[in-house]
Amino acid sequence: ALEFIRNGFLTGFSFFFLGHTQHEWLPVIQIADFGGAYAVSFLILAVNGCLADVALSRPRLTRRNVVAAGAVVALVVATLAYGVARIKHIATTEGPQVLMVQANIAQDLKISPTLQDGLTQMRRHVDLSDPPAGLRPNLVIWPETSLPAPINIMLDDPFVARLKEMPEYREWAAFLEQCRGEWTRLRERAPTHLLVGAESYFPREKRRHNSAYFFGPGGEPLGRYDKIHIVVFGEYAPLEMLRFLRPPVMGPDLTPGRTAALFDLPIEGRAMPFGVTICYEDANPALFRRFVRNGARFMVNITNDGWFRDSMELDQHLALCVFRAVENRVGVARNANTGISAIIGPDGRLLQVVTGPDGRRRVVAGRLIGRVPLSQTRSAYTRYGDVFAWLCIAGTAGLAAVAILRRKPTGDPHA
Repeated sequence: ALEFIRNGFLTGFSFFFLGHTQHEWLPVIQIADFGGAYAVSFLILAVNGCLADVALSRPRLTRRNVVAAGAVVALVVATLAYGVARIKHIATTEGPQVLMVQANIAQDLKISPTLQDGLTQMRRHVDLSDPPAGLRPNLVIWPETSLPAPINIMLDDPFVARLKEMPEYREWAAFLEQCRGEWTRLRERAPTHLLVGAESYFPREKRRHNSAYFFGPGGEPLGRYDKIHIVVFGEYAPLEMLRFLRPPVMGPDLTPGRTAALFDLPIEGRAMPFGVTICYEDANPALFRRFVRNGARFMVNITNDGWFRDSMELDQHLALCVFRAVENRVGVARNANTGISAIIGPDGRLLQVVTGPDGRRRVVAGRLIGRVPLSQTRSAYTRYGDVFAWLCIAGTAGLAAVAILRRKPTGDPHA
């Protein structure tokens, strides 16, 4: 119940749920397809609560201890039995072939004020996007904010032409033209659909978005998704008086998107809808679920994670994405700038992971070419959402009410 509250309170913080610790134990986490990560947390709490009761009751165990232990053992056995059976019976088919680029751009370079550093970033992504001979993936994916300039500005010919006429912006206009040259090189080397994370900037409306752009094989724009769940004090300040808490390097506040937009990827003459979450959005179960309810056949998560360098945060963020796959029985292509990039099956299994020559998964450059599995299963969690968590809220409130009503009068010395 408290985890569910924390997930939404003050914009929410969804890291470090107890259930997330079990992300590698596939039979244990399959119950998330009806109760979310909260169901796995419930199991952990039940086991540990039972053990604590037994420890506090020594040396004499009560009948309540025995009954509770039996109930918890039955719960664990039922969870494992369900998990094993569910893994065996998840029917999947081959989905689109994707090429994911993990360029490993250090955050110091990403936020560098020099235009040459920005051009270096883009060239590194283009170099890694060249498919192997004989392969033409259905979709090339670049991570969050992988372009060093707002992409709608970069591709706006009249706007760039006007910038060239203003002496104070000529250097910036020349930089945008160089970026467009790299963009042309990319379209020549990878003439396929492209999903790229970039900033959007609309000067007239004074709007900035953290966006994902979807392009066709000829470079034609097919759609844009603007990040809905922007991060408090990272991407915006909720109140002017709290603006000092935002690092100046983050720039002006971002504007949240409004629509959980789907993109249609053509596969063998059919349009296959998919959704995109950006960075921390895959920590939000309700938002992720909205895409799948809207008809997404598979999901993509693009993220930077360069802020956290070689820390365990990269592993923790991957664990969250594993739960989103299990909850909604959907394949996920997760593309991170510094890692960990992976293709995740609908059962939470890591099917492929970008690794370096020494087997490292964090802070390495590389790419991944693989197919995202498609599941025919629609989970109870996708249909009904957080019913289990609301039942936990109701149960907690009920138990608290009973405890208050049964409290002895304060005049009793044994109260």
